[in-house]
Amino acid sequence: MRIPVSPDRRRKIAFEAPVSSAIPRGEIHVWRMRVAKPEFSREAYLSILSEGEHARLPGLFHADDRELFILARGFLRRTLSHYLKESPSEIRFEYGPFGKPKLSRESPRLEFNLSHSASEILVAVSADREIGIDVERTVREWKRLDRRVFSECEISELEKLPEEIRRDAFFRGWTQKEAFLKAVGKGMGLPLKEFTFRLDPRERFALLRSRRRSDESRWEVVEISGLSEHAGALVFERRPERPRYRIFDETLRLKSA
Repeated sequence: MRIPVSPDRRRKIAFEAPVSSAIPRGEIHVWRMRVAKPEFSREAYLSILSEGEHARLPGLFHADDRELFILARGFLRRTLSHYLKESPSEIRFEYGPFGKPKLSRESPRLEFNLSHSASEILVAVSADREIGIDVERTVREWKRLDRRVFSECEISELEKLPEEIRRDAFFRGWTQKEAFLKAVGKGMGLPLKEFTFRLDPRERFALLRSRRRSDESRWEVVEISGLSEHAGALVFERRPERPRYRIFDETLRLKSA
């Protein structure tokens, strides 16, 4: 069921029921999985992960983080197999200098990005433009982080906002920044304070300024709505034609092993 939004006020993305289709040029697909329970039949997901993905598991200290990693990477593989018509376990990734994954050169061009936090997993897919996506849990401490991640302009905007909307504003800014870094493929190699986004929850998302002036005309950012206790943002390359968004909600009630 589609969540109503007001397009004249804020460019949000809302969720629709999933359908089975290939992705045409000019569309951006976002797949969502909500993790309803902490337990799941992990062997089914482990079996489709690569050796490299298995090797990353010991580096995740908390058991919950390891389980979420297994589920998120498995969900990414399953989602991409929908478009590639390949077995999830056969999909091969290459990684950029800052760790952004891409499909191997043998695969058709398909841009994608993955984000997960607590109970939400999002995968964005496009056939013709670079994209980045981020989701963050909003029910946690945030006040000590603002001066570490925000530009002076963003801090000034945050401090002028009414107290009751500052939490929302902080996580709006954080998700926009993270999604932008992932879209440009720089990871944390691009200092967070060198670009500024609009934070006010009463206004639409926007990249206001960047150290690289070309970023402001090249990239667009939209808000993903309907996420319980989470904030989400999608960043993508601009084209002359506006993209069509298709958002598929694959809620998963995980069964105990």
